[in-house]
Amino acid sequence: KKRESAAGETMRGTESLEGDKKESLEGDKKDCPSIRTNCRPPATARVYNRDKDADRSNVNVNSNKNGNNTTRNNPDNSDVIETGESNTFLLEHTGAVSPIDSYQINWNIWNEQPSLEIGSDFSYVRWQAKLGQILRVGHRKWFEFDIIHASTSGESPLQKKFQLGSPAVLRGYPQQTNLSDDNLLASRLNFKFPLITKPLWGMMSAFKIQGTVFYDQGKIWSKNISYEKAKHLENAGMGIEWTLDTASLFQVPLKIEVAFPLNDPDYKKPQFILLGVLTGS
Repeated sequence: KKRESAAGETMRGTESLEGDKKESLEGDKKDCPSIRTNCRPPATARVYNRDKDADRSNVNVNSNKNGNNTTRNNPDNSDVIETGESNTFLLEHTGAVSPIDSYQINWNIWNEQPSLEIGSDFSYVRWQAKLGQILRVGHRKWFEFDIIHASTSGESPLQKKFQLGSPAVLRGYPQQTNLSDDNLLASRLNFKFPLITKPLWGMMSAFKIQGTVFYDQGKIWSKNISYEKAKHLENAGMGIEWTLDTASLFQVPLKIEVAFPLNDPDYKKPQFILLGVLTGS
């Protein structure tokens, strides 16, 4: 009798386990069309729109070389996409005209946008216009005055923001993300004059050794901060341009400049530019 009772309990336990397995399989069948199909939760998409507070601390706040923290012009722009696939379609036009021998007007205009048909994670249009004037006032003495205006529409990646601090715009400021934005307006004034005119070193001569003094100013802004509220930056500096003529076969331009920020407590150290590249303070 004891053996029969134990056997009966074992059979009932087996039937209970089989019933649980059937219920579990039926539940899986409802979620999966086939038992062979691997039912896994869908992969979570990689989201680049990070938390606003994290974005402000990791991206929008940068430490300059003086040890001070400075915030970008658009601290609320926390959904800036930094990575993705893109392509570039660029249209550029450059020209110059001289109404008189001592005066020249030159310009450079370009427009850039990605082609969505080829495939791009970004949709934007950015353009820049540069108008330059050259006024000659004597032998190897002239003024250069440039006006630069640039703008972006749409959502561009961080790498496509316009840099205010650079050798081509404000030479007294470093190239940092907090000095870049969607819109830019700047002007540059240079005065160049001769330093040395005599040939040096026999076969290798040095000519057109020019001294230069300059002043730059400008602003960057976006939809989060207006042009009127944007910070006005300015710098001044000096430099030397030296063109080497090797046996009259080719010319090698050498250039070094140093620029000092003006009236800016966040940036006090000068910037050095060698061969058109900003080397830092």
